[in-house]
Amino acid sequence: MNTEIFLKWLKEKLLPSLHEPSVIVLDNASYHSEILNKQPTNSWTVDKIKEWLTNKNITFPQYCFKPQLLTLAKSHAQPNIYMVDEIIHSFGHRVLRLPPYHCQFNPIEYIWGICKTYFDNHIGYKGYSEEAVLETWQEALDTATPEIWEKKCKKM
Repeated sequence: MNTEIFLKWLKEKLLPSLHEPSVIVLDNASYHSEILNKQPTNSWTVDKIKEWLTNKNITFPQYCFKPQLLTLAKSHAQPNIYMVDEIIHSFGHRVLRLPPYHCQFNPIEYIWGICKTYFDNHIGYKGYSEEAVLETWQEALDTATPEIWEKKCKKM
């Protein structure tokens, strides 16, 4: 998965299919997290930091070292604006971002585990042809019923 593929799916498939305002829960995968309002980091050059400060109308001494410029920039930092969030908001929906490294709050992790366990326990029963493997994987996906999803979501 990459940002381009995810955005295409989001704009062409998911968002048009949601008819009521919804809350979309996202983890911190890189393809969910492209930042529109990038802020200076240690990897930025002095000139790039100065350009950022100038664009924000933040005054700074002409002759200043990088650490001082970064400190000044950090004191004017604003919350990140994510490309995906802006697209979702434009369709009238809300975004809930999970905290980093807290996959236990994401029901897809449990559902994925159920499907993979089924697949691991049943692979090979019908052979290893492409058709047999795909059929077993489809059966694994079918184990994630709406009832199981609901149960896992209620536990969150």
